Amino acid sequence: MRHAKFTPNPEIKYTITDGFPFFLYDPEGDGFTFFKTQEERDKRAAAVIKQYQGEYSGEGWSQEVEGVFAGTITARATKTNIEYPPPDNELDEERCDNDGKYWPEEAKDYCDYKLMPFA
Repeated sequence: MRHAKFTPNPEIKYTITDGFPFFLYDPEGDGFTFFKTQEERDKRAAAVIKQYQGEYSGEGWSQEVEGVFAGTITARATKTNIEYPPPDNELDEERCDNDGKYWPEEAKDYCDYKLMPFA
């Protein structure tokens, strides 16, 4: 049972955003949504869960309601050890720097990723 999506709200983010550590997942609606406070998330969760009950209370509950879940982001993959390419005039004809590292023309950086605490 697919139900109507909510109207976008500036207090809700649809991608992970600093300052919005609380999330709700609705498999039949908006997917992941992110909130500033637990209270905002829980209010939205109650409304989402209610939508899984049929339009008429005699229809019962859609089984997809069991796929709704909520939580708090504690960490996320974050760029670390970022290296930026040197200016083109410091690369040889094969686009390698003085250390022999190849820098493709489209490269904006080289980096690692590490799970870091979420702000």
